[in-house]
Amino acid sequence: MLIFLFTIINPSVAIDSPIKPILIGNTLYVGGTGPNNYTKIQDAIENASNGDTVYVLNGIYIENIVVDKSIQLNGEDKNSTVIDGNSNDFVITIRKDWVNISGFTIQNSGNEFDNAGINIYSDYNTIHNNNIILNEENGLHVLNSNFNIISNNEIINIIGRGIKLSSSNNNTIKDNIISSPNFTGIELINSGDNKILNNIILNNQWGIVIVESYFNNNNTIKYNVISKNKYGICIVNSRNNNIEFNNIYYNFIGIELHIAFKIFIRKNNFFLNNRQIYLFSGSDCIFDLNYWNRPRILPKMIWNYLSFGPKFDWHPAKEPYDIEV
Repeated sequence: MLIFLFTIINPSVAIDSPIKPILIGNTLYVGGTGPNNYTKIQDAIENASNGDTVYVLNGIYIENIVVDKSIQLNGEDKNSTVIDGNSNDFVITIRKDWVNISGFTIQNSGNEFDNAGINIYSDYNTIHNNNIILNEENGLHVLNSNFNIISNNEIINIIGRGIKLSSSNNNTIKDNIISSPNFTGIELINSGDNKILNNIILNNQWGIVIVESYFNNNNTIKYNVISKNKYGICIVNSRNNNIEFNNIYYNFIGIELHIAFKIFIRKNNFFLNNRQIYLFSGSDCIFDLNYWNRPRILPKMIWNYLSFGPKFDWHPAKEPYDIEV
């Protein structure tokens, strides 16, 4: 009977969908002048329990933080509540599922290859409404982690990658601004079924890179503005990615595909690129309904390097799409 009632009350909950545990915990304060406030964020985390909120008042906190409990870590104001890694290691490392982090400027990680402003080694976390800046290698690095949401962050002035997913699936990257001078705006390595939605990706060497997804494919890139990068999108050894309804313009090369398989690209704006599409052995790529800088009646030919003959967009759009971000 209880199961029947739960089904009626929650008809939209899929059987295999995990449900976040609802824990109403305490609030621990960091900074300020309160009598029981902590001076360090890490001390508050160590004294917190699953379901608690650690609320950090405005200030600069020079720390390298490890989050190993399912907590809310909230800053008072993302422009005035600063976590500074002092150019050392990771600024924040998340090792527990169901962690939410919002309201911070997160800066100055170390310069080792995998260092990052935020490193995620767990599932079902939300990183929302932060400034992630001035980190040497990665703004965020998601490693072997699934079902995370990265949204409404400004990720700028990262020398390496704005967001890097390594062997991570079913994550959502949406509504972020990812800008110069990043080496790569968003990079997916051996990662599949991820959604990249409504982001503004500007002034990077590569806007989006999808690489070596031999078994993890089916990423969705949709409703993004990808502009003023050297390369708009580069896809290497990945298949069945759905790229549609994006504005891809003012990039030196709009899309570069290396040995790409079954890429489905349609309903994009490709215009004012020096080279709209740059293909290497992309024999299985499909292009349809793209806008190519001017109204076209005849099909648009796309040269396919290192493969057999050109490709065609058989139904090019007559005008740009009106895409709101």
